[in-house]
Amino acid sequence: MTESALAAELLRQGIAAVKAGQKEEARRLLMQVVELDEHNEQGWLWLSGVVETIEDRRICLENVLTINPDNAHAQTGLAWIEQHAPAEPPAPAESEPPPVEEPASASAGAGRCPRCQAALPPAAQSCPQCGLPLLITCPACGQYADVENINCPHCGYTLGDFRQGAAYHLALAQAYQERGQRELALEALARAEAEKPDTPQLLEEIIRLYETADQPDRAIAAGERAVQIAPEEAALHARLGALYRQQGRMDQALHAFQKALALDDQNPTAMIGYARIKLEEEGATAEVMGLVEDLIEKQPTNAVGSLLLADLYLRQKRTAQARKFYEHACRLSSPDSEVGREALRKLTELQGGNAESPPKRAAIPSRAPTGARPGCLTVYAILLANSGFFALMGAIGIALMAGALQSQTAEFEALAPTSGMELTPVRLGTALWIGVALSLVSAVFSITIAIGLWRLKNWARLAVITLQSLGLLLGVLQTVMVVLSFRQMAAGVGYPGGFPIFSLVFLLAWFAVQGYILFWFIANRDIFA
Repeated sequence: MTESALAAELLRQGIAAVKAGQKEEARRLLMQVVELDEHNEQGWLWLSGVVETIEDRRICLENVLTINPDNAHAQTGLAWIEQHAPAEPPAPAESEPPPVEEPASASAGAGRCPRCQAALPPAAQSCPQCGLPLLITCPACGQYADVENINCPHCGYTLGDFRQGAAYHLALAQAYQERGQRELALEALARAEAEKPDTPQLLEEIIRLYETADQPDRAIAAGERAVQIAPEEAALHARLGALYRQQGRMDQALHAFQKALALDDQNPTAMIGYARIKLEEEGATAEVMGLVEDLIEKQPTNAVGSLLLADLYLRQKRTAQARKFYEHACRLSSPDSEVGREALRKLTELQGGNAESPPKRAAIPSRAPTGARPGCLTVYAILLANSGFFALMGAIGIALMAGALQSQTAEFEALAPTSGMELTPVRLGTALWIGVALSLVSAVFSITIAIGLWRLKNWARLAVITLQSLGLLLGVLQTVMVVLSFRQMAAGVGYPGGFPIFSLVFLLAWFAVQGYILFWFIANRDIFA
């Protein structure tokens, strides 16, 4: 135990002894406090109330004012000494001004636990019945306050209400950790666990604070208790799995992740943890790729998932995609975080450069990563599927109508000899059936490409590029033919000269839209698998 921690513990015991009326014990403990830390304001202040002479009391209070000239209790004590300096005060020690102001609740219920009302033994630091600590160290000023104080009497810091149980101690633990008071934080965490919390939020907070305090064994123990208390909470199983994995307990980690995914198959912590273990054991399998791509599709700003997907692409020798996702992970994470450092290191190794100029951070990626389907692509795929569906329905309808017409014609031809009518034979030409067949092929082709785009397949992208290129070429040829036709008509009688402005604007808009679609599919190669 460090000297500061030892001084704090001795001060706690000394204050408890003062309140219990054990003056000799209090003086002994408080003397040790100021010997360990001569700048301990509270140590000198409490010691001033248990020393034997006026002169010793003066020294104690002057030391307090040297440390803190604004201490009102020391100023009051010195003023009292100046008035009674010629002689020893005739009143007993109990009537002398107390070194600190006691809360009203303490004087009203002295010797009783404020929570369970059990009788307290002399110099008790906590209730032997319910375990409630009677003194709390203020995270802000480091001074002691009664557990009943909602605000610190010394600095006004909000301590909270002890009746909140585990939440009260967890808030203190968080405050201690933020100020680097590790031992006090661990003590508060132990008290929070002793309150036997049963809500998933409090259980997960205990695990998190143990992790932050670099106490993996305690965090795992807390996690194991948590999943027993709340076995249906996927987040707790996932958190426990992550702790197991950090400690190299892979079998237990895999079991915990599987349990979490069985409860919630979209839990990101479980998905990433399970995928990492499978990647280490089996490599970049289709199962692992599908799991991580599904995660990124639903959570495109998940930095850990982006880093893992980049690792998977690198395993598959797809360096362009790997580089993109390492950059994406760098943008989404802080350069000082573990994910940010790892992503930058791997990106640097991949590029063969240095790690001094990381990619600029961005809350949202400038281009959608693989697995995250852009909205414009979704709309295009839906429109393409709809056009294919209507073409299919049209082809089927024409085929059915043609078949019905052929059947009726055959019936009329059979009746013609008996009725004396002359009926010209009607035959459906081969061209009609070829048209129906082409419509069917076009419909199936459009629907197939739409499905491929929806699933981000590269062959679908290439098909769209090919079709768009052919469409633009045919559009140019048709435009040339129309322009030539208008010029010929302009030379004839009754036709105005020139090309209609409306038609020109329409053609330019059509070419712009088709050209943009072609450019988009060429430029966004990395989106497609």
